[in-house]
Amino acid sequence: MLDVHPPHHAASTWRDFLIHIATICVGLLIAIGLEQTIEAIHRAQERRAFIAAFHAECEENLKSLDSNVAAAQSAVVYFRAAIVALRDARPQADFVTVTLPSRVSTARRHTPSRAVWTAAKASGKVALLDDSLAQVYDRVDFEAARCEEALPPISKASARLDYFKLRNNLEVKPEATVRLTLAQRDELQDLFTDLAIAVDVRGGWAAEWQGATRAVLDGVVKRDAMFPYIDQAAAATRPK
Repeated sequence: MLDVHPPHHAASTWRDFLIHIATICVGLLIAIGLEQTIEAIHRAQERRAFIAAFHAECEENLKSLDSNVAAAQSAVVYFRAAIVALRDARPQADFVTVTLPSRVSTARRHTPSRAVWTAAKASGKVALLDDSLAQVYDRVDFEAARCEEALPPISKASARLDYFKLRNNLEVKPEATVRLTLAQRDELQDLFTDLAIAVDVRGGWAAEWQGATRAVLDGVVKRDAMFPYIDQAAAATRPK
């Protein structure tokens, strides 16, 4: 805080008085300028730290997203092949015997994080970014939110499949051979279809999150420039 000290002796002329007032004004202006300069430096440091943290989170997320997208594609291929195997199985005495297809194993990773952007919105640090860059980061979080919203249907469909196996005392897994009634065959087809759809939807959102994340890491600073990344990533997940 700036302390203004009274003069050691009273101003005896208007000239002395004006000099004294001018000195105080100059001192105040210098103090305000220094304070604003320090604040600007501090904001710039906070902005750089925020951007660095978001980029670091994107780099870490990209590893998980690459794995998640690959796992979703592998799962969809498996479910589609299983549906075809069940469909084409020929009944014998009102039963079908089906050997389920194999499935490529894909290592799982931790769920990607949204912590940096969430914390920035809560603390008001989003205001450190210019509007264009804030829109880019917000688009990444938008894709992340859609990806997370796609998880409950997968959990629900997986639980239904688990109860189907329990209820019918069946081991339904890749490369297993199962003997089913026609009603069980139809129900299992429906369960695989529900799972395939749910996983395919989440894989698509994960791919769009992946594309938006790559755009940030490539230095994109305008939202419109993100769309080619997002479209390319989403197109790569579509069935061949």
